[in-house]
Amino acid sequence: MSLNLFLFAGADTGTGAAGGYNPMNMVLSGAIFLIILILIMREKIHRTLTAMLGAVAIGLLGIWFNFYSTEQAVHAVDLSTIGLLFGMMVMVILLNKTGFFEFAAIYTAQMTKGRPILLMIFLGFLTSFLSMFLDNVTTVVLIAPVTLLIAEVIGMNPVPFLLGEAMLSNIGGTATLIGDPPNIMIAAANPKFHFLSFITTLGPITALAWIFGLAFLIFAFRKVFRLKPRKLEALQKIKPREALTDPVNAKKVLIVLAVVLVLFCFHHTIQLQPSLIALFGAALSLLLTKADLDDVFKRVEWAVLIFFACLFVVVGGLEHAGVLSLLSEKMVALAKIDVKLAGLVILWGSALLSAVVDNVPYTMAMIPVLSDIQREIGNANALWWALALGAGLGGNGTPIGSTAGIIVIALSEKTRSRITFKMWLKVGIAVTVITCLVATAFVLFAYNWLNR
Repeated sequence: MSLNLFLFAGADTGTGAAGGYNPMNMVLSGAIFLIILILIMREKIHRTLTAMLGAVAIGLLGIWFNFYSTEQAVHAVDLSTIGLLFGMMVMVILLNKTGFFEFAAIYTAQMTKGRPILLMIFLGFLTSFLSMFLDNVTTVVLIAPVTLLIAEVIGMNPVPFLLGEAMLSNIGGTATLIGDPPNIMIAAANPKFHFLSFITTLGPITALAWIFGLAFLIFAFRKVFRLKPRKLEALQKIKPREALTDPVNAKKVLIVLAVVLVLFCFHHTIQLQPSLIALFGAALSLLLTKADLDDVFKRVEWAVLIFFACLFVVVGGLEHAGVLSLLSEKMVALAKIDVKLAGLVILWGSALLSAVVDNVPYTMAMIPVLSDIQREIGNANALWWALALGAGLGGNGTPIGSTAGIIVIALSEKTRSRITFKMWLKVGIAVTVITCLVATAFVLFAYNWLNR
């Protein structure tokens, strides 16, 4: 209701602030978007099915009220984002089949000799590092089960490690173009942003946020970390090499992945889209490993890809109905008054919303808004970085703020130490506030650097 009132406040029945758009179309399309967000948050219906229903609803609405055609809906789907996600998924699937991730986790645990704080640091770093180059959901799915095994072997409570991995993976994923879906979409929408610009700009900020976040997690679970682990001999007896079931293909995929990452760094120079590079890497990996295509494609997260495609259709409907145009005018007006204030509003607003709803639909809705601001005020790079930081760091606020959090909670339910909603909030809200304060300091005091 508040969104509807906001829309009416700036729209005339004729040619008002929204440039002639019909207020009824704006209200109805905005209501569909809100309903989608609520359904995704409640998780009663699978989020992909929710997005599909939303795409159909807004498509029918657009046809009936003559503001959004089928052709426009098709063009709203960003194939660059879909292609990049698909390509990275295929390479991760092939690497996972070799046992590489289990090998890395066990080897990391043995390096710490079972010491809880070191184990937290090493597993947190491993998860964060992988999340910079792989989807953080994929990383958590691969590392968390191994963490449960390690915790059981040494007789430690797995909750601190699981929470740490989920939260630190969200922070780590914020640092790179391919680490978090919102970053992929931001880069696709802004040609000036490339792989190296993400690392050089967001890397230092997220590194500092990671340190503060880790420090708080260690403090929050200090009583658990004071306990001496049992059965250390059992941990040392596990042979990491045995987890690596196919070292030959693991090397092949890792080499291809390294080539892909190098190409990502220079994609601006060689004028190749990241999606094309990712698809090239996927095709080359499949060719070199001689993998069973049917088996690989069965493992692809098609539900995630369909979810993205349907959300693009929904956000396209919002744009053609005039909702995003009106929101853009409000944000442009704020940016003209105080652009730094606009950056803080975007950062904290993104973090707040990303804590309670999926950050993907929110980011999709904000991209056209920031594009309009950029056209009006010129260089607005800092606002794009504020969006990436808020959307990435805000996911730690609640268990439903990120898919990685949902996965960790589901895994913990299979252990004696279940992660409750209250337990997550107690730690997650503090981590979110601390890391967002770090980001705020950068936006305020390094605005010109962010805007370079």
